[in-house]
Amino acid sequence: MLERLKVIYPNLTSLQEIDSDYVTFNISGILYGIPNEDISDEAYHLIKALAEEEPHNQHIWQQYFENVRPDHPSSPGYFRFIAFKQTADALSAIEDVLNKSLIILFNQQGITIALELLDNGEEPLDFHDVIDVLSNDLDFKMMIFQTDVHDNLEEGPNIYQWLKLIIPTLFQDNKQVVMKQNDTLLPFLTDSLDRAGQQFFKQSILRDAIDDEPLLETIEAVIEHQLNVSSVAKAHYMHRNTVQKRIDKFNDLTQLDIRHFDDALKAYIAIKYL
Repeated sequence: MLERLKVIYPNLTSLQEIDSDYVTFNISGILYGIPNEDISDEAYHLIKALAEEEPHNQHIWQQYFENVRPDHPSSPGYFRFIAFKQTADALSAIEDVLNKSLIILFNQQGITIALELLDNGEEPLDFHDVIDVLSNDLDFKMMIFQTDVHDNLEEGPNIYQWLKLIIPTLFQDNKQVVMKQNDTLLPFLTDSLDRAGQQFFKQSILRDAIDDEPLLETIEAVIEHQLNVSSVAKAHYMHRNTVQKRIDKFNDLTQLDIRHFDDALKAYIAIKYL
């Protein structure tokens, strides 16, 4: 349907929110619009009949979180935002595992931000538990961000605006496939540096180890396993002596002792985020 409409109405476009200059309708949870002057009354009613019913007062929620209107449609017990990289099937797959419809607030540049309404006592799904199933079903690597669960809708617009600011940065280079609200500080701060600044700090911290990828991967794993050499060796199919030799080598090349918190933190930021 959408492709045929684009042929008939070349000015058809996706929208972030309801716009009075457009005839708007939903297809696969995405808001589209055709300029009012391009469409007849007869075509208007036909498109509205064929398109999907707008879920959960979607345009009102969009306007509320964009600070366009002061009131919201309802007061759910709890809510959270979910952001993900949009593909043709991503939204329907996520809604299937949640067993509910989401309210689409933002859909641009391949990124979707949606609102999930939660009933009192409803346990929110942790996407860490289902990400492998989702990725296998969609045949590509999913990337999902989930906020904390909130109960004060007055905070919603500020959280939503913050999401629109940071999500493009988080999805650009982050290795994590599921991210939570408290995962955002380091990647966002390091991305505020330009490329030259990132390279300067990376070189300053990693020194002669900067180009030794196997060594850096091992050190990252050691820090993530809280310096448990045996755990790293088992997880990465290495002999524990090999792990220990790489720790010693890293110490020699960088003059960092990752047994000390400050040195471990600097090494981890330089390896993972710069």
